[in-house]
Amino acid sequence: MRPLRLLLKLYSYAVNIAVALASLAMSAVILRTKNPTLHLGWLPWSGEDLGSILAAVGVAGVAVVLLSVAGRLQWLLVLFSLAVLWLVVRGLFFSPWQFAGSAEFTQALWISGALLLSVIGAVPVGKKT
Repeated sequence: MRPLRLLLKLYSYAVNIAVALASLAMSAVILRTKNPTLHLGWLPWSGEDLGSILAAVGVAGVAVVLLSVAGRLQWLLVLFSLAVLWLVVRGLFFSPWQFAGSAEFTQALWISGALLLSVIGAVPVGKKT
């Protein structure tokens, strides 16, 4: 069971750092644009607000993953993973957002499942040795 637990933890680190880096990259593009009009239909923000919030999410995500890898404040990784899962599920399934077809809906389910698995992997289990 220990190798599976380690694999889930590494998976959680990888997913959360990918979310953080993608957020930073998108925020850089948005904030460097002279007239930011980007609106992702499943996120509640748009324009410059979206860029600033994504930057904050990216910086927080990188910090949380680094702290967790160092063995400190691992519960923050759980909170960050839950926040990302909540934001994505809320935005994709409980907002005015509409899927273009069943393929997009299936993809959203896979993404949500992958994020749920990341939350499971983030949960610290057992005693530290």
